[in-house]
Amino acid sequence: MDVKFPSHVVDRVKERQKRDCAGCGKHWGIAIMGKGSVWFVHALDESGSKTADNCVILCGKALNNCHLRIGHEGDDKNSEAIRINRDELPYFNGNPSNPTYHSYT
Repeated sequence: MDVKFPSHVVDRVKERQKRDCAGCGKHWGIAIMGKGSVWFVHALDESGSKTADNCVILCGKALNNCHLRIGHEGDDKNSEAIRINRDELPYFNGNPSNPTYHSYT
């Protein structure tokens, strides 16, 4: 199952992650997301919840490939997404070491 998130949810996740990959902390600035892109919107749990709490943005092949490594257990033949534990995402709320990071807490 492929969860499609509404644009307002993706915008909220971009804000929460401060435009950083949730897996490795790489900053993306302005980028196009989706198939064939460097960045992927991914569900933590493929149950179908279309909320920001169930959504992360992960980097793709051109970077550290967290989308494949975390989202598909490193298997490029595995088209099924796996359930991702939030504890595996050190940058779920952004990477404080990036110069563009701003804490909103």
